[in-house]
Amino acid sequence: MPVSSDWSVSQLSPLIDWLSDIITEPDDILNIAERAGCRKGKMSKLNTADAQWQEVIRYAINEGYFEKLMPEIQAKVPGKSDTLEQCLKKVGTRRLVELLGTDYAKLKEAIDKLFGEEEPKRQVEAATDIRKIVVKFWKELNYDISWQAMTPIETSMEEINKRRQVLVVLCVNIIGAADYMLALTKRMGTSGVPSDPEDARTYLAAYERIRNSSSGSDDELRRTIDARMTLVMEASRLWFTLKETITLAPDSSV
Repeated sequence: MPVSSDWSVSQLSPLIDWLSDIITEPDDILNIAERAGCRKGKMSKLNTADAQWQEVIRYAINEGYFEKLMPEIQAKVPGKSDTLEQCLKKVGTRRLVELLGTDYAKLKEAIDKLFGEEEPKRQVEAATDIRKIVVKFWKELNYDISWQAMTPIETSMEEINKRRQVLVVLCVNIIGAADYMLALTKRMGTSGVPSDPEDARTYLAAYERIRNSSSGSDDELRRTIDARMTLVMEASRLWFTLKETITLAPDSSV
């Protein structure tokens, strides 16, 4: 799986700092990059290992060579695979902390708002916020470093995949629950008549059918409440799962 091109130098610094200490010659760094498929002529030779590694890693990420770069680094430093893995986990953890830092708090706020608010408009705002946050996190699960960062170093690949699958399923369930709730709320809403004449006729006819059928209205209301509670429960499960997995990640305080 590729690494997103929006990774920052600060997120990559644990890896860059470690590499700068063990492979210090800019020519050696460029040769490693070239063997990974990076075009040497596209990268400048710089004076320090730190600057050279920044250039190489950023180029590898932007051009899609990052996955090929890691085995070349491992071959250059035999016996240090565990240390490299620890660095990659720190990189992934740092990215997750930065990405989820504000969103993690916002997710809890949105869940509390969705559960506690009585005003439908405020509930819709909360459901929309939850959906946006979860879609962002779901996309991040496509990047190997990010989701592997959320597991202890000794965790097997099988266990890593299981943990990732749990998170993916939770995200999909939440997005689906949010869409269902928002669709039901839109049907139940009576905030105003559409300005378009054709839309207005359809709206008023539908509203009259609901208003004149107490059983239909009750069923619709029950479905909306059930959808909201389902979204609250699934989003809460994700929040607690993230709380556990990020705590398990190495160096999660970075």
